[in-house]
Amino acid sequence: MPARSFARSLALGSLALGTLTGCSVSSSGPRKTDPNAFTWNGPLAAPGVVQVRNTNGSITVGPSPDNSVHVVAATSWTRGDPTRDIKFDVVPTGGTLTVCAIWNNGGCSPTDYSSGKKRSGRLFGWSSKSDASVAFTVQVPVGVKVDATTIAGAVNVRASAPVKARTIDGNVKVGTSVGPVDAETMNGDVDIRMTTLGDAGDVRAVTKNGSAVAWVPDITDGRVSASTLNGDLGTDFGGPTGDTMGRMREFKTTLGAGARVYEVQTVNGSAWLRLINADGSVGSAGATVPSAPAKTGKRVQASKRSQ
Repeated sequence: MPARSFARSLALGSLALGTLTGCSVSSSGPRKTDPNAFTWNGPLAAPGVVQVRNTNGSITVGPSPDNSVHVVAATSWTRGDPTRDIKFDVVPTGGTLTVCAIWNNGGCSPTDYSSGKKRSGRLFGWSSKSDASVAFTVQVPVGVKVDATTIAGAVNVRASAPVKARTIDGNVKVGTSVGPVDAETMNGDVDIRMTTLGDAGDVRAVTKNGSAVAWVPDITDGRVSASTLNGDLGTDFGGPTGDTMGRMREFKTTLGAGARVYEVQTVNGSAWLRLINADGSVGSAGATVPSAPAKTGKRVQASKRSQ
């Protein structure tokens, strides 16, 4: 993604997060929890897709013990009534199952998720009596793809199929036996690991404030790029060169026909593209791209692949 487009997408993310923050209310008193605010179970076979949509809270996805999807949503709050202010919806559409937490007004479908506060009598204002958050725990069968999105909260996924993960304020951590993985946050670390690559699709680990690392099997065919403004920059895949524009440092190279994109990107933090073994083990630290020269416009050379 070009630096300008990336910055623009982050600005939009900041606006969304600011809206959410502006909607919050002051809290007082002990925090209450309901560990089983919502539960749902239903069958779904590979190569189906489970979409999880949240606004305020985390998403945790792990393997199912059977051929069904198991959903548990826990709520936590100090003010308001989550049973009134939050509703849950599960929408099966063909091979896609969409699970949503909706605050007050909104909708849930495979192509459109919306969740918002009720409009108050104040001009351009919003109000809600609830400050509740929702923590989703979802179990998916073998071979089922995962698509998880929240705004304020961490996303953690263990799967056996391709994964897409998004948040604005929180860490993203994904491990799967079959990639690719496409993961993005604005404020948090991104760590994605895949021991094999199945479907066509890009591998992405993108953040603004945090480290970004993608652990992938040996790359013989792909367009590789990584960039950072403030932090270490490194790769286990050898010989890339990079241009420095201002203070931004990046490297890029094409291996084979370049059919798949491998992108690791951050602004404040380290950016690494690392080699993972078939059994999930990893080696020692990879080669670090030297710091950019004092004069901009020069090229920097990365070290060869670690042996």
